[in-house]
Amino acid sequence: MSVKRGFPLILLLFALITGCAVDSGVRVAGKPEPVGIPLAPPPSGAGLSIDPVRVLREDAGIGVKIKAVLTPSCGTSYPVNAQYLNAPGVPGTPLPIAVVSVFHCGPETCTMRRDVAAYVYRLFEDGHAERVFSSEEPGSRIEVGKQMLVLQLPAYRANEPAICPFGEHGVGLRWDGAQFVENEIGKGVS
Repeated sequence: MSVKRGFPLILLLFALITGCAVDSGVRVAGKPEPVGIPLAPPPSGAGLSIDPVRVLREDAGIGVKIKAVLTPSCGTSYPVNAQYLNAPGVPGTPLPIAVVSVFHCGPETCTMRRDVAAYVYRLFEDGHAERVFSSEEPGSRIEVGKQMLVLQLPAYRANEPAICPFGEHGVGLRWDGAQFVENEIGKGVS
């Protein structure tokens, strides 16, 4: 193989080896605006959105350990993604939310789960966001179902060291009028 022909293949292999996979959703790249600047409303006709890194940094209820990982660690990207939608299973007026996930780059191992924390923020027309659910348990993530949000948590066997979960279990999240609360899947869901 000549050098000219092998160069694109080498670049492709380098990109695959050094790349950082991100789950579906929005990948936040670049430096966020400085803390303290009010959130600007989205352009007319655009859906409501937030700068998830900035919102997490400004939220006094977010743990110090989570805020410490809010640095560009996936190359030039932050280990955060956000998914925007109207909350499933909420009757009446649509409830715009952002499901925000914090993760670490690199492979998932038994001692280091890829998912770090998961949050749900209610979005308002004036540009501000209110946290209405959070889980900072390592390995937690939120999946969007047709009827509800589902918090996925690592599952451990009794009498075994909590080094590596054997699987995960889901807990439904239901809107109680002010926030999302845990609800057994299949019970009390309209």
